[in-house]
Amino acid sequence: MYLERIQLSGFRGIRPTAEVRLQPGPGLTVVCGRNGSGKSSFADGLEVLFTGNLKRWERRSREWSTTWRCLHAGHTAVRAEVLVDGTPGVAVLERRWTADQPIDGPTTTVQPAVQPRTTIDDFGWARAAGGFRPFLSHAELEALLDSPMALHRQLNDLLGLDDLDTAAERLRSRTALDRASKAHKEPGQALIEALRLKDGLPRGRPS
Repeated sequence: MYLERIQLSGFRGIRPTAEVRLQPGPGLTVVCGRNGSGKSSFADGLEVLFTGNLKRWERRSREWSTTWRCLHAGHTAVRAEVLVDGTPGVAVLERRWTADQPIDGPTTTVQPAVQPRTTIDDFGWARAAGGFRPFLSHAELEALLDSPMALHRQLNDLLGLDDLDTAAERLRSRTALDRASKAHKEPGQALIEALRLKDGLPRGRPS
């Protein structure tokens, strides 16, 4: 899935409708701008659109979750246009709030190019975005880069590699058991050989 455009209205610091257009396709896209220009607002809006909340608010006080709406705007909405690999046309995701709805109140709708309008839950994207969150804040990225093991665990969660981790752990356990078995077997074999020589028997395992 490739993001082509995102529009915000009355969300965080965005009062009138503002948009960011991107060149859809694989690769790294950098969005840069001066402080206060709205970069974080667009990133947060996209996360809410796909997941229904903001992960970085979970450990903060409740006041943080009440400051997402611009009080000077007439309405609040987030809209994104995406291209889905293998699917013709543009799919539109949209989330609109009434004046009294909390940030996780409405559901995101999806309008595919060639299918009826539906919700993100029924379309099948909500579960994937919630289980393998594709959004990391600056603070999360900074913490992950400072801790390689944390980065490894986070990437495993994002890519769904838990089964591979389990298999690797079992292989490590099997290798450790094989080494322990060999370490205990070698002295025993040496003792058997010594006893065979003492009794005048030839080397090798008894028949």
